[in-house]
Amino acid sequence: MSIIDKIINDSWRLNRVTVGKDTTATSRLVQQLAGGDVLDFPSGTECLTWVIPKDWEVLRGVILAPDGSRVADFVDNPLHVNAYSISFEGELELEELKEHLFTDPEHPDHIRYHFRWQYEFGEKTKWGFSIPHNRMLALEPGKYRVELVTRFSDGAMAVNDIIVPGALKDTVFISAHTCHPAMVNDGIACVAVAAELAMRLRERDGLRYTYRFIFGPEYFAGAAFLSRFGRGDLKYGIYLDMLGNSEPLCYAASFDSETRIDMAFRNVFRADHPDCREYPYREPWGNDEMFYDGPGFEIPTVCLNREPYEQYHLESDDPDHFNPARLDESLVVLERVIDIMETDITLSLKYSGPLYLNRFADRLYFDPDKSLDMYKSIQAIQILMDGTRSYLDIADELGIDFRLVRDFGSEIMKLGLAQEAGPPKT
Repeated sequence: MSIIDKIINDSWRLNRVTVGKDTTATSRLVQQLAGGDVLDFPSGTECLTWVIPKDWEVLRGVILAPDGSRVADFVDNPLHVNAYSISFEGELELEELKEHLFTDPEHPDHIRYHFRWQYEFGEKTKWGFSIPHNRMLALEPGKYRVELVTRFSDGAMAVNDIIVPGALKDTVFISAHTCHPAMVNDGIACVAVAAELAMRLRERDGLRYTYRFIFGPEYFAGAAFLSRFGRGDLKYGIYLDMLGNSEPLCYAASFDSETRIDMAFRNVFRADHPDCREYPYREPWGNDEMFYDGPGFEIPTVCLNREPYEQYHLESDDPDHFNPARLDESLVVLERVIDIMETDITLSLKYSGPLYLNRFADRLYFDPDKSLDMYKSIQAIQILMDGTRSYLDIADELGIDFRLVRDFGSEIMKLGLAQEAGPPKT
């Protein structure tokens, strides 16, 4: 079984909330498979302006109808019990019960994930269940038995920290969240693909950048990590979200939107996914980039995503709506972006005038019938290859595939027709 399959199969169904035994178990599994450290942040720890909540555990969560049938049961699906509910045991008339039922009329046959209470500061005071809207409409009047037993205790939030060192201290981080119970694409599939990426990067020789993989509960992990380590050597970031569904890839730009990590994503999408969308910062959904690429840190962070996603925050975000081929496609995009960051250099030419390409036909001649983009761009590439622009700068300026510029530069370097003028501008 691959690392991707193992992480998803063993973790997706668990009650992965901000602080809880299942979330910690997921982080330990990732550590076992991909290495690195698991950082602990105790409940009550102030991280930036955020405070790590208590450990929350559901011991029993059942609603029984007047006839004894089960309306909802935590054992059937963790999403039935609203995250960070307090305990309640007793009998309620239907209208009283409805005040504690959460449904989604737009998706009437599905359970909607109710998550906001775990982000509310302070002692928890509410309880509730989520059930399909149509199930609520079918409930008959009468007394309903609620048996909700939850436990709050001091615990610790677990955050994975995996470092793959390169020649530079400058670090590109890749982040995804370990929370979101009983869902596949929203969180755990992204952790799985990032863990696979970490394994592949370890196998590469001569990495330029250092890569750091940070997995933890949404929002709180970003606050905790930055509170402990600060910006440090973090140069760029990539946040992953909902990558295993069958919708088109998209990405959200960093706050600056014109950084090198933005340029790399833009180039890969232009070359390989020209129909996919670029969104502004924090759209269509915002996640931990609001911390890393936020006030006081401003680490350029791009979010790779897929949308529109009909199963968003629904119990139907399950293995039936998970597409392994789409996860592989996402991994290819990430590797392409990293290839750009790793191989981008600045050249200066050792000759003047347009190169006599036919003289080096075996190496440099580009038949317009086979490589029209390169044939049309070759003159402009030479003009711009003046020692002040990197491959990525040139590709971005001309709107062409980075690989075309890099391939040309590599060939003239081998022929002694150009020399490296330095690393790319940062």
